[in-house]
Amino acid sequence: MDGFCRACRPRLGLVTCADCEGGGVLSRAGYARSNPVSLNRIVGSKWTAMERTFGWRHYRAVSCKREGTASFVELVSTCDPSVRFFVNSANLKDRSRWLCGWLEREELRAPEAAGGGSCRACSGSGSVKCPGCAGKVVNI
Repeated sequence: MDGFCRACRPRLGLVTCADCEGGGVLSRAGYARSNPVSLNRIVGSKWTAMERTFGWRHYRAVSCKREGTASFVELVSTCDPSVRFFVNSANLKDRSRWLCGWLEREELRAPEAAGGGSCRACSGSGSVKCPGCAGKVVNI
């Protein structure tokens, strides 16, 4: 036995970074791979559409409704309050369509926006210390 826990034994005290999923690079805008969509806290949140939607990109969530197993979020354009529509919350989790927060045009077009830049959690290595043994030798 090498002395590390079962979770990290093949990697000698390291596990795959959960933020970048081992790639060392975050997705667009430098966030974790999935958009944080909590229906309990979504009202008031800000969203940027990757493609112009009804002529605009920046929206604010104003309400939420559930129909069966699906849930929908009402978005209102920040520049034109008459532009209102409902979007399935599953679509908001798709980073190729929506980004949490408001991004400027330069941030959307920047090279690091396509890849998101280096992951801060693992410093770009794709691995972090095992939380079970903190990378130290343990007795199993």
